[in-house]
Amino acid sequence: MNLLALDTTTEICSIALAVNGAIYEHSIATHQGHSEHILNMINMLLAETEVSLSAIDLLAFGKGPGSFTGLRIGIGIAQGIAFARDIPAIPVSSLAAIAQSHESKKSLVAIDARIGEVYWGVYEKEDSGLTILKENELVCSPQEAPYVQGDDWLGLGSGWRSYENQLATRFNKSVIGWNSECYPKANAIAALAVDIFAQGISVTAEEILPTYIRNKVVRS
Repeated sequence: MNLLALDTTTEICSIALAVNGAIYEHSIATHQGHSEHILNMINMLLAETEVSLSAIDLLAFGKGPGSFTGLRIGIGIAQGIAFARDIPAIPVSSLAAIAQSHESKKSLVAIDARIGEVYWGVYEKEDSGLTILKENELVCSPQEAPYVQGDDWLGLGSGWRSYENQLATRFNKSVIGWNSECYPKANAIAALAVDIFAQGISVTAEEILPTYIRNKVVRS
């Protein structure tokens, strides 16, 4: 099975290709220039791996939450490829992809959601190395992020940069540190997507939709 994965939900534009058990990835910092790069990145990766688009069997994409502009670009690309190839797609949480991208076994993931809020998710890694969600993802102020049990959690994501003081104060007895430069990567999305697909979960091109979490979308 050949799987193409992409994520454009943050300032990092990331694509990956899983072929015969190996994962190849390209990621670049684009801020708000995803549309200028992603198609070229996909074409370059396909050329480097000598895999044609017609050989792609499965598509995985970062479904959000994240930047409104970046998310819409990624959703549009995912829909276009899934329609053109008539293949199933796997939506993967951007928060889960951040947790999967880091070696930490216990992660408190926060993405800056603007207007004084963060997109929040709590994750642990199983023995298989795959990330599982421990509590529902939500949007909240840093001061209202739900407490967790234990004292060996690692904070991940841009929210720990934007709201470092608030989150560090709230979780001072729970976290061993934080990495605010950890972003969702397409290789992590690919790894999670393979497991999701094995559970019989997928969507059609028509069903590819973004996940905003909050009702009022802040354009960014």
